[in-house]
Amino acid sequence: MNRPFYFMIIALFAFGACDNGGGDPCATDFDELSLLSNVGNNIILPRYQTLDTKVEEMNTAVLAFTASPSTTTLNDLRTKWKDANLAWQNAYIFEFGPAETNDLRNQIGNFPAYIDPIDEAISSGTFDINTPDYAFARGFAAMDYLLFGLNVTDLNADATLVENEILAAYTDNTSSDNAKQYLEDVSAAILSKVRSTYDGWKADGGNYINVFTTTKGIAAGSPMSLLINQYNAAYELFKNDKLGDPIGAKVSYLASPTAVEAYHSKYSLDLIKEAVLASKALFLGQSESNTSNGIGLDDYLATVNTEKDGTNLEVTIIEQYDLLINELNNLTATSMADAIADNAEFEKLKAVYGAAQNMVVFIKTDMPSVLCVDINYVDNTDDGD
Repeated sequence: MNRPFYFMIIALFAFGACDNGGGDPCATDFDELSLLSNVGNNIILPRYQTLDTKVEEMNTAVLAFTASPSTTTLNDLRTKWKDANLAWQNAYIFEFGPAETNDLRNQIGNFPAYIDPIDEAISSGTFDINTPDYAFARGFAAMDYLLFGLNVTDLNADATLVENEILAAYTDNTSSDNAKQYLEDVSAAILSKVRSTYDGWKADGGNYINVFTTTKGIAAGSPMSLLINQYNAAYELFKNDKLGDPIGAKVSYLASPTAVEAYHSKYSLDLIKEAVLASKALFLGQSESNTSNGIGLDDYLATVNTEKDGTNLEVTIIEQYDLLINELNNLTATSMADAIADNAEFEKLKAVYGAAQNMVVFIKTDMPSVLCVDINYVDNTDDGD
């Protein structure tokens, strides 16, 4: 189907489904700059600051590990990597401005890791992770493999055995120095890209925060349009890439457990939950510490006074977030791969996906329509939205 015509139909459908009381949804006295100021200063900048700090701590731990590989330095590095990856789940939403300039998601967030290029690079000692050939052999996913899967024969074996196999790759192997260098290069590249993005936002750096918080309007390319578009794009990355693809949601639930994020560390569900909570917090305008609820997209919708099936749209969205989080909390498995392998847990994953899919029409169709913001990012043409 022709995409512009498709979105025209969707927009008309949304206006029919949502009742704004007969008024012009584009005519509102809402203070856009207050929302942008809250999101920019109390959400985006603090999230990038946290990510920058956590990635720097991770990189320091990498250097400590490669200088002296041991159980202690490995476990400390694993912890620092997980902390940094959780911080990334809060920041990957904002792929515009400095993040877009740095191609941040593609540089550090692609998953699952392609194992063969990593193994070949370590074996040969010849690699440049900054080239396109390594798009899926760098970033957090590559470190997941390097810290939890390198040289491991069975991820489900005794934890001490797995740990010893990993340590051997950095100490006893003829390619140990190459493995250390690869790990250092991956970590340093993550730090470089994150720092460049954070500096681009800061007032004493590129000062994109000033552009973001002082530019009104909803036209394509405006801060409000970029925010709503990337809020949706990030949500769909969660729904499709983190959740839908591994469980085979679009292929009759023929699951691919190795497609999960953080497959080797088994932290996939931790990352998914963090991503959902980060998305909800942004919608509510909650600060990085989540101690205050500032002006958010929910407040913007409230001023338009749009109802969805008799309930205010912002309330419907909040309730759907709560349902999604509840479905996630119903899972008892420790990882996505484990949940996929268990019939009862797999059914729960289907319920999670159902809740995630039902959200899309609210935030990608209804909300942009009543706020008169065009959705213009490139998404999957077959995602059923």
